[in-house]
Amino acid sequence: MKRELDLTRVRVVPIRNEAEQAEMLNVYRTMRPDAHNGYPVATTHMIVIDNEVAGGFCLESPTVYWWMVPERNTMRHSMSAFGCLETLMLQSGRESYLVVCEESSSYYKVLEKRLPMVMGEEDSSNWNIFIREIPCALKK
Repeated sequence: MKRELDLTRVRVVPIRNEAEQAEMLNVYRTMRPDAHNGYPVATTHMIVIDNEVAGGFCLESPTVYWWMVPERNTMRHSMSAFGCLETLMLQSGRESYLVVCEESSSYYKVLEKRLPMVMGEEDSSNWNIFIREIPCALKK
């Protein structure tokens, strides 16, 4: 069962129907009109800031894919969404996960400094995979 989690002005909402899927896709396509096929990778949850879709992530893949609209996002919003992500991961029994990040992301350098890199795309430096171990303090 997908759960909804709310921290401050940021809510993480599971995509439950075609209308929510369409709303999320419209926001993504507006943000990245050049994206391959116009679809984010398997987005399962929307990040909603002040009742506007501002991003999303996929929790039902071997890796976590995360995207956010830069104009609707601040570092504080990202940290709130990250807290929701970590809680949802722990609720589903995961104590670690893989994060995919493009080098063009404003968060790439943060991940590079704080998380071990697992691998990158062969013959390319566009994106890399990092592993996130959830700190013991957050575990049951």
